[in-house]
Amino acid sequence: MNVAAQVTATATLLLAATVPLTSTGLEPAAPWVEEDFSSYAGTSDLLANRRGFYSVPEDEGTARIALDTTSGYGTSRSSMRFTFPDRSNDLANRCHDYTIGRNIDLPRAVREVWVEAYARFSANFHTMAPRTWGCRSGAEYKFILGRTHGGSRFNLNVGTGGSGWTFGIPFDEQGDGGTPPKVVPGATAVWDGLWHQYRVYFKVSSARGVPDGAARFYLDGRLIKSFATVVIDATDIYGVALGRNLNQGPEEPMSVWWGRIRIWERTPGW
Repeated sequence: MNVAAQVTATATLLLAATVPLTSTGLEPAAPWVEEDFSSYAGTSDLLANRRGFYSVPEDEGTARIALDTTSGYGTSRSSMRFTFPDRSNDLANRCHDYTIGRNIDLPRAVREVWVEAYARFSANFHTMAPRTWGCRSGAEYKFILGRTHGGSRFNLNVGTGGSGWTFGIPFDEQGDGGTPPKVVPGATAVWDGLWHQYRVYFKVSSARGVPDGAARFYLDGRLIKSFATVVIDATDIYGVALGRNLNQGPEEPMSVWWGRIRIWERTPGW
């Protein structure tokens, strides 16, 4: 090899050694937590929390949670299905919250976390009850929440006002700091019976009052809403809620399926 070729080769090796391994196309870091519902024998096994992912005392609406072995994401043939019942005849409560949800406990509390969920909504999913019911509660479904100590929560809600996304970051326990939720149109696009990819990034401030908190929401790889260099005066993030309350209705059964859930404590590259 001549001198020029040796210099070029050496420069190439030095460059390769100094470029961070975050280039597009590289495999992401291994997930900290991963769930695809393929390991459960049935619904009772899923709810028993054999793998230790969930905060079982906080499970809500378990009679409406099932292991669905007919539908899964990717190589899994199973998913976790939440089914909201027809509340037409529940005259006293049909305009109030109906809650189905499970909470993932992170292995430890952290300042930032990356969450990816594949989920699908039944094609008849909606958040607005019939007008004839006269509901006054705000139409919305609490979908994916980042749970914090010392503050409120990060929230991704679907169907705000019947059709929008709400993506919000926490306030602290005194109601200070943070930023109100931001409503983005277009949520009805995912009510199509198909799997969609939801990615959220949550980061609390490094110290009280420091504007280095952040949050991002991606749908099918597209950035929908982000917060950057904001004050998020929560101490840490300790868990992720899968589902919470539907604010009103419905007048017919409808479902949400949870497929693969992956969580990282270090950036996966998105």
